[in-house]
Amino acid sequence: MKIIFGLGNPGSKYENNYHNLGFMALDVISQKTGIVLNKKGRNGVYGEGNINGEKVFLVKPQTYM
Repeated sequence: MKIIFGLGNPGSKYENNYHNLGFMALDVISQKTGIVLNKKGRNGVYGEGNINGEKVFLVKPQTYM
């Protein structure tokens, strides 16, 4: 199992800011793999799926950096 964290800040104020490159990278990985970030945990949004037969979690923490 792999967990990939994309670091950034939540909210529209930071949406296209270079501080959110981690969020942007996860969006690309999500699109290419079909893993949807549609689950909410205690402090983040995440999705789970498989990449090359291995279970993967994609996580966007929702706490400020």
